[in-house]
Amino acid sequence: MKIEHFKFETPAIIGILSDRTVSSNIRRRLDSIIKRKRLPYVCLPFKVESKHLKNVIACMRLMDIAGLIVIGSHSKRIRRFIPRLDGGSKKSGIVNAVKRQRKEFHGYCVNDGPSFYMDAVNLLTSKSPPFVRRGKGR
Repeated sequence: MKIEHFKFETPAIIGILSDRTVSSNIRRRLDSIIKRKRLPYVCLPFKVESKHLKNVIACMRLMDIAGLIVIGSHSKRIRRFIPRLDGGSKKSGIVNAVKRQRKEFHGYCVNDGPSFYMDAVNLLTSKSPPFVRRGKGR
């Protein structure tokens, strides 16, 4: 009898951080992008009150979250809790993507527009340090 070996990849988590319940349209759009690109990631929404944003980095470490897409008013509030920011985030005051790079967390300002979610997924799933154009944020 031949024994088959299966390789299971544990999917990494991309969180969707918001101060409100994340709409099913956003979740479907992100799930579709991840599925189409055949990425080993899953999206999980996180509704977090503003007073708990200070704990975001600790929670990302504990839950082994690869990155966050930050939507709503949190994109302006989270900036002070992210240790490293790209130039766009520093200039605009908006952080709409947080990426884990080894043991550090970096905040980015991804261009707002029709390709926002695709650009954010590409940023969060890339292996190399990203180059992100400045944008208005989300």
